[in-house]
Amino acid sequence: MGEFRFMDLLYSRYASPMDLVNLYLDQGRFGEFVTNIIELENERNKAEEEKQNEQKLWSAYIHSMTDKNFIDWKNGLVEQPAKQKKVHTRDEDMTEDDIQNIMDKLFP
Repeated sequence: MGEFRFMDLLYSRYASPMDLVNLYLDQGRFGEFVTNIIELENERNKAEEEKQNEQKLWSAYIHSMTDKNFIDWKNGLVEQPAKQKKVHTRDEDMTEDDIQNIMDKLFP
């Protein structure tokens, strides 16, 4: 994390970040402070990414017009790659049956 990004992060979270930094410096715990700030930011970013992925899945679920509930539909997505027998590296390698099988899985 760059110096400027770290300072931006501090100023966005704390009204007086320099007082906080000085407090940790005086206590000899500045490294702990920096580590905690970075870990919290990484956790926040991970949670935000998971939320966005869940929203994308929900949108795909709504458009799939399936009879399954969301949890079953989502779990079915995880199981599908294990069931596939053949992996295609290019669209040109796919036959009409392959395309139809994919469509049947996405839109039962």
